Amino acid sequence: MRGARDAIGVQIAAGVSQIQRLLLLAVSSLLVFMLLALGQALQTLGARSRFEAALAASEQRHRALVEDQSEFVSLAREDGTLVYVNAAYARHVGKTTSEMVA
Repeated sequence: MRGARDAIGVQIAAGVSQIQRLLLLAVSSLLVFMLLALGQALQTLGARSRFEAALAASEQRHRALVEDQSEFVSLAREDGTLVYVNAAYARHVGKTTSEMVA
């Protein structure tokens, strides 16, 4: 009887070992997946940062181009309310840009 009990104990111990290995495999697979997802997220953030920097530089060039023009530049809503005027337009009217926009 004792030999049978020991044999069962060995089988249970082997089963636990196999369960532990499967659990370890599952956990390590999850960690690999999480690391890959983190890497993808970091790449996305890097691409977003580069895009935002390029957009900011483009906006800065456009703003300098519009604001430094001697021609009158304005942007108005459909009802005629001014939402932007450049310095040349404001000087011509004798007001500041902030006085001219709503």
